[in-house]
Amino acid sequence: DILKRMKRVDPKQSENYKQRTGQ
Repeated sequence: DILKRMKRVDPKQSENYKQRTGQ
């Protein structure tokens, strides 16, 4: 799941992912 991946990924990466998805 994306939530699980975000929690697994570092906070910086998760922020980047959020900006990438535009959420």
